[in-house]
Amino acid sequence: MEGLRVVVPMKPLAQSKLRLAGVLSSPQRERLALWMLQQVLYAVRAAAAGETLVVGGDPAVATLCAEAGARWQPEVHPGLNPTLQAARADADADACAGLLFLPADLPELRAADIEAVIAAFGGRHTVLAPGRRGGTNAILTPQGYAFSYQLGEGSFRRHCATLAQAGVPWSGMNGPSAPAVPSIEADVDVPDDLTHLEATVADLWQQVGLMDRFLTPATLRK
Repeated sequence: MEGLRVVVPMKPLAQSKLRLAGVLSSPQRERLALWMLQQVLYAVRAAAAGETLVVGGDPAVATLCAEAGARWQPEVHPGLNPTLQAARADADADACAGLLFLPADLPELRAADIEAVIAAFGGRHTVLAPGRRGGTNAILTPQGYAFSYQLGEGSFRRHCATLAQAGVPWSGMNGPSAPAVPSIEADVDVPDDLTHLEATVADLWQQVGLMDRFLTPATLRK
């Protein structure tokens, strides 16, 4: 969508997916996190959703972004919510039509699902999409709306309540009468999520192994 900006926050690979530490080694977690980011960036590019900005990470993340056609910048504001509040302010300063937040761990994300979120947006409605455990896995806000990001456990309910109380127009995804975008629900945080992903992507670890090309020799020795 013309004038839209997509922001994808990312942790340094060594700090990614720590809740999978019981089932994956550090190198496996780092490569998986990088591969999932790649899938998100490819889906955004296929949807022609607008300029894509990845905030945070490390040199491997920056290298992947350059290949995927996304802009990268280091994290300046520690923490997810402050990072998004700053991105919201920057988008308004740049006169972006809207800001779409997507997490970096949506490996099943499809261009069609991003397009469904943008269609619900219509240039003026805030759009929320839930994660499968009550988080918020997509937030699209229009220019000039001072949205309060409250990401974390149970954030979808908090976001919905805040918008309803403010009386602003908004749309939800994956609700009883709302468009279904299951790929946005399918984040990967805990071992059960990983089991689902392994069953869905038959050659998952072969694809993940291709992430070695973005890593430095020091990282590859881990």
